[in-house]
Amino acid sequence: MVTELYESKRQEELLGLFSSSVGLIVGLEISERLPECNKLAWRYLQELRLEKSSLPDCRLLAIASAAGIDMIITWNRRGVFSKDSLKKVGKINQEKRYKTPKIFTPLEFLSRISS
Repeated sequence: MVTELYESKRQEELLGLFSSSVGLIVGLEISERLPECNKLAWRYLQELRLEKSSLPDCRLLAIASAAGIDMIITWNRRGVFSKDSLKKVGKINQEKRYKTPKIFTPLEFLSRISS
């Protein structure tokens, strides 16, 4: 029980550190390319035929793609983050020569770093 609590706390700390680091990196590298990222997000929205409410997720994915982020950790597996949508996003990103980040749930991510 003590070991489980320790591991759980350690995983929370690692995830928090990871999240704050990514936020800093994206903020530094992407600010000058924000208009381009917004256009890319709208393209995702239109080509995937998503509702306008999906625009924030599309922006997140466009910014992560332009910044060269390797992965996004989210519980959301709908809209732009669904497997079918990510295939189409991959084709769009390929045209722009962007790498599409891999999408993981927090549990998938933690199981990878614990291995």
